[in-house]
Amino acid sequence: GIVEPMSLAAFTHSVSCGVDVALAAGLDEVVFSTGRSSERVVERALKLPEVACVLTGDHMGYALRDAGARKGLKRVTVAGQFGKFTKLAAGHFETHCSDSSVEFGFLAGLCREYGADAGLIERVKGANTAREVFFILKGEGLGLVLEKICARVRENSMRVAGGRLEVRSVLVGYDNEIACVCG
Repeated sequence: GIVEPMSLAAFTHSVSCGVDVALAAGLDEVVFSTGRSSERVVERALKLPEVACVLTGDHMGYALRDAGARKGLKRVTVAGQFGKFTKLAAGHFETHCSDSSVEFGFLAGLCREYGADAGLIERVKGANTAREVFFILKGEGLGLVLEKICARVRENSMRVAGGRLEVRSVLVGYDNEIACVCG
């Protein structure tokens, strides 16, 4: 059966155990996903065995630091949906709502950088959720902002992992599609 850890210590231990299982299976790559939806999409797309996929939930920082210290591990794929990815892109690697929040100003700044007009920037700043911003960006043809967020997740993840691992980031959309890949 599937064990659902309830404490922080149990959860982080389950992440470490997941990496142990992948390494014991002879894998040198793991997928760290922030949720089950992104995990399923990436597992299918990358055609990796199930043991390569490790659910990190809100503790991507722990997972990357742990992975960065592992011998035999060469590559990590960080997978998630836009809400968590906005936090990771902004440098927040403990992503529970009590630890960090979506920075709509950060997202608006990226929109400005990629030529969005003042009205769109205000819509992003006034959004209620990251999901709403995702659909605004897609609807307005601002895929470059999604790509920039994906690239920042990759850069920040490499830094958190200590620079030793190859990192790929995969932004999963809300219709079970891959929205962007970096690395």
